Amino acid sequence: MGNAREEVWARVVDELDLGLLVLDHDSRVLAANAVARSLVSGLLKGELQGLLSAVGAPEDGATTFSPAVPWTNADGHRVFARAKRLAPYGLLVALNRERVRERDLVELLRTRYGLTVRQQQIVVLLRSGLSNRRIAQTLGVTEATVKAYLTGVFQAFGVPNRTALLVALESQRPVS
Repeated sequence: MGNAREEVWARVVDELDLGLLVLDHDSRVLAANAVARSLVSGLLKGELQGLLSAVGAPEDGATTFSPAVPWTNADGHRVFARAKRLAPYGLLVALNRERVRERDLVELLRTRYGLTVRQQQIVVLLRSGLSNRRIAQTLGVTEATVKAYLTGVFQAFGVPNRTALLVALESQRPVS
């Protein structure tokens, strides 16, 4: 009975649209589902280490995943990786080709770029396609206030305008 359950569980995990890697404390792959194998195929150990360094790992005892970190795999696909401690094995890494989720974006804006809560709100609304005027209406501030906040955001990302900011947000890297 146990084997049948394990086989069913293995098939279910392979059907997910999310790559899952279980790594030991030396970053050796203990288990990987089909999506993870396809996303990390051709990775050398050094590249895997680079990915893990970029993702980082939550503090010991943390029960949540780290914020999503972008990475480009060997096939040139943009992949977002998150990590979580998984006792007793080492690390669980989740890999996903989709755009970064809003809550991960907000966390990245706060931790990596030091944006204020209001700047984060403006970036999320801008990313959803709103104009400065609509952002101002949504937040109950003036359009000039939105522009002032955006100036700080542009400086934090090192970009000259909103188009460059949107490109930087999609790649999750500041444009130099």
